Amino acid sequence: MSLTLGSADLSAVESLSQKLLSPLEYSSVDEWRRAVCRESKALLGADLATFQLPNPEGALFFSEELAPEVIAAYPSRIESLDRWFGMWRRMVGHGACNREMLWGSDIDEYQRDSYYHEFVVPARGFDALIAAMAVDPARVEAQSVAALLFHHDSPSGIRFGERGLALVRLLRPAFQAGVQSYWRLHRFRTEIGRLLDTIGDGVVLFDTAARVVHENAAYSQVLAGEPGNATVEIREQSEVLARSLCASLHRERSSAEGLLSEPLMREVRTARSSYTLSAAWLDESVVGRGPAVLVRLERAGRAIPAAESLRQRFGLTAQEAKVALLLAEGKANQEIAGLLFISPHTARRHTERVMQKLDVRSRSEIACRVF
Repeated sequence: MSLTLGSADLSAVESLSQKLLSPLEYSSVDEWRRAVCRESKALLGADLATFQLPNPEGALFFSEELAPEVIAAYPSRIESLDRWFGMWRRMVGHGACNREMLWGSDIDEYQRDSYYHEFVVPARGFDALIAAMAVDPARVEAQSVAALLFHHDSPSGIRFGERGLALVRLLRPAFQAGVQSYWRLHRFRTEIGRLLDTIGDGVVLFDTAARVVHENAAYSQVLAGEPGNATVEIREQSEVLARSLCASLHRERSSAEGLLSEPLMREVRTARSSYTLSAAWLDESVVGRGPAVLVRLERAGRAIPAAESLRQRFGLTAQEAKVALLLAEGKANQEIAGLLFISPHTARRHTERVMQKLDVRSRSEIACRVF
């Protein structure tokens, strides 16, 4: 069927395509899914819209019309149909389809199945349009398929028909590109997070909307040692710095090219210590999509604790307490061995015990615990 669209429909298709292509413009993945579902329903005349997306940030399925318990039950209820008929593979194979296309010659058996009578009918998921893709083509199952599913809530009356199917086919490339963008960003943020967690200094990464992309382990550890109100203050001031740089970007876009040489700085005092926060741009070649703001947290005037204090705090031996102080200063095992007149093997054994008792995963975290 050739699809003829008037100016209003063309405008709606363009607006929805832009939303499908722009998951990174939203504060959360569910905000993106909500916007897509609402505009899709309006364009297609659907009563129900469901956005299936394998994602680490929320539920597999999102719908504003279906109750949470209905959504949560769906994967297990459909499992038998998938096992017998390969439903997810059929869905992905079609790319865009209606219910009749999806089930083909098995449509009668589908409608006789208990799933249809005990799930579809009570959920009022009549008449269907589907756009689907596999996030992981090597593993096509519920947890690896992204899909948009639209239904009418009445068993009779207006149907999606050929026009609805043509619209879904038209929109599917934008849907596919948006899902791929979301997953590329997720994988990239995971790698950036792993990298930042190896840094001994506390750092938090913001995007250009001043939203937190990643807070590293050292930053979290420093805050864990402060009372609640101080933690809130440090987080708020970190965001203030990020927003200040973001505002400068919006005023003068060209100023965000590369890492700026003059970072913004701010002092924060708590009942226990004082900190310096500094914020600077990282260019887009570092974070993958647009520039980002890196805020660094540094404790000012750190007092060196006594070895006896460390021994009591962490249950260390006298020798382990001395090793902990040297590790906090960044000393290597060979240096520690020379300073304490012990063998490198003994220094390494003390280091392992110190890390275990301080409950840290890397040497870079020891300073945060000790100081």
